[in-house]
Amino acid sequence: MKVVVGCDGGGTKCHVRVAIIEGNSVQRFADAITGPANFKADANLAIENIKTAIQCASEAAGVEDESIDILVAALAGTGLREAQAACENRLSAELNVARVVVVPDAAVLFAAANIQGMAIATVIGTGSIAWARDARGNVHRAGGLGPDIGDEGSGFWIGRECIRNLKDHALGELVEQHVPGLEDDESSYALPENRHRVAAFAAVAFCIQEPNKLFESILNRAANHIADLIQTAVAEMGPSEISPIPWICAGGVAVNQPRWIESIRQICHNHEVLLTQPTTVRDPVRGAVAMAIDLLH
Repeated sequence: MKVVVGCDGGGTKCHVRVAIIEGNSVQRFADAITGPANFKADANLAIENIKTAIQCASEAAGVEDESIDILVAALAGTGLREAQAACENRLSAELNVARVVVVPDAAVLFAAANIQGMAIATVIGTGSIAWARDARGNVHRAGGLGPDIGDEGSGFWIGRECIRNLKDHALGELVEQHVPGLEDDESSYALPENRHRVAAFAAVAFCIQEPNKLFESILNRAANHIADLIQTAVAEMGPSEISPIPWICAGGVAVNQPRWIESIRQICHNHEVLLTQPTTVRDPVRGAVAMAIDLLH
């Protein structure tokens, strides 16, 4: 028997799955969800949330956390290999785990969707990023720069644009209702303690976009930003041998707004980037567990 852990850590939540493995199959597993796990935003908070989630899931699975053989984690703020290595060292020092492997978000998405070869993967949650995997297996990235200089079209970007415009239109009571205590200083929106709260406001925009032309305009701009990310990643990939290209979607905004996601696909089609109907990955942690099982052998 082996014990593996998959971890999907983003700007809003950390999802951990502890799985009991016999042979190549999962005999049982248990999940736990805690708060944000973005190493670039707050490494100490990310560590604490990962540790808590592993402890809770291990107890639910009926194992001790020190019996874990391998942890595979896809974590926000670790897109570059240097950042992944630094994160591996930090987690290895903090956790009772025999082996720690930190991987890009794209890797667990491709694994969770079980799609081989050329493909596009996007995460549209608190942040936004797109990856294009070419025929040689190389992955080309666009976006994922964080809320200060990027993340256009993300939940945070949508929430920030809505809040900014609502205040300009003297509709601040709607902001106070959904994001109480948010300071007027716009620079405070991107603080770690506020980022996921601002991103959550995107759900308000989607709920009331039809009677509110302001929100509708912001969501249309967001869709164009995401389409731009996809087109940039595809251009880096080079000529496609597959048409339409398989598309994988993950992230809280993406999985909950299918009509909006379809509008992004249509924008891409209008620019001659043909995508399949998206394969929605609601639990990328499944891909992390699959990668951990592969690494056991």
